[in-house]
Amino acid sequence: MCGSIFHTAMYHKPKALLRRSVINNLESARAERGIKPKSRKKKTPRAIAKDKAWAAFSMYIRIRDSLATTGTTDFCVCITCAVRGHTKPKEFRHIQAGHAVGGRGNAVLFHEEITNGQCDYCNKQGKFGLSGDYGNYAIALIKRYGLEHTEELLRLKGKDKQYKIHDFIEIAAKYKQMTIDLIAQA
Repeated sequence: MCGSIFHTAMYHKPKALLRRSVINNLESARAERGIKPKSRKKKTPRAIAKDKAWAAFSMYIRIRDSLATTGTTDFCVCITCAVRGHTKPKEFRHIQAGHAVGGRGNAVLFHEEITNGQCDYCNKQGKFGLSGDYGNYAIALIKRYGLEHTEELLRLKGKDKQYKIHDFIEIAAKYKQMTIDLIAQA
């Protein structure tokens, strides 16, 4: 270094200290106004069980559809992309378990016929996705199950179903085993 006051370490605070001082200033300003710091909510045992059940179900759906569309667990053809004519398989990491109805409730959450492998672009909400692409999803379901059965499936959205913790534990165990069996058959 040249020794100039602009290049000496004693006149420059490390970035970590600057960030910490900004955070401290924000915290003290919030405290002066009486705003309590936000604390993370701990998940309830029911929420944890639901997450585990969803993870097992989602994995089963994605592997089921990957094997059905490409014969491998590495790639999958998205159900809604296929309706639009885009049959190029997507990598497994880009596949989600997408539902045919928006704002899904518990009645369709773990329903195998209404949940299929869908790419993250088609399933993603907002400006970076197609928000479920429900029109093409309905076309795919009608081709697969017929109009009457598809209408019955879509009506399930309005139904109410209550799950207890033990239900989620059973669902998780069931779909873990079904996934193992599916992979063993492949």
